[in-house]
Amino acid sequence: MKANPLSFIFKEYPVAVETGTYIGKTAFEFAKFFKEVYTIELDEGLFRQASEFLEPIPNVFCYQGDSSHILKTELIEKLNQKNEKVFFYLDAHWSGDDSVDWENSIWKGAWSWTRGRNTAHRGTTHNPTPQEQNPLEEELMYIYNSFKKECVIVIDDWDKMGSDGIGLKNNQFIGEDWSHINYNKILNCIRDRVVGEPTVIADVLWQVADLVGHPPNFPKNEEKDGFGTMLVLKLDKKK
Repeated sequence: MKANPLSFIFKEYPVAVETGTYIGKTAFEFAKFFKEVYTIELDEGLFRQASEFLEPIPNVFCYQGDSSHILKTELIEKLNQKNEKVFFYLDAHWSGDDSVDWENSIWKGAWSWTRGRNTAHRGTTHNPTPQEQNPLEEELMYIYNSFKKECVIVIDDWDKMGSDGIGLKNNQFIGEDWSHINYNKILNCIRDRVVGEPTVIADVLWQVADLVGHPPNFPKNEEKDGFGTMLVLKLDKKK
């Protein structure tokens, strides 16, 4: 079996922050390596399910709400007080609901334990705007502006970004829209803290994941989830 890359990351970055808990498998895996894991989920139903599953794990701390808001109002300041390097894993985005035409979509939806393919989005409208679907830019800018120590940031699902650096529409399911995300613009804003060149890699974390220990009703279609790509970038300490 290949060595899990987390076994190397956690030695230098002892704290992990995940946005988008979903069913809890990422936080479950992170807890084996990192000293502390903080995970944020917008969807109340998913939060209840995942937090109940993760409750016995003493080094995992679950938050419910908008990840950009939680980072801004609660978590970043707490992390600054700890004065430790942090590994940020950004995976908060809308994954569709019953309004989506799943039959004609490439991806057939993310299944929770009890709620089918319904996942929450920001805002109150039935059809979410791009900004309501994905808080990535807000997350990145708040980490850049407010987190003081060196950190590594991994952005999951980078295959939903176009070669021109603009987010794609209807990439995996009809109604999915990342078009408000302009990677080149964001990179220019944070460039003074970026160490080296950001790198796109295959989503290797779960190719070596050990899913033993998940509850019996762990969604079967999630056990062999498809692998996309991730963007990895490193920020120097804030001057």
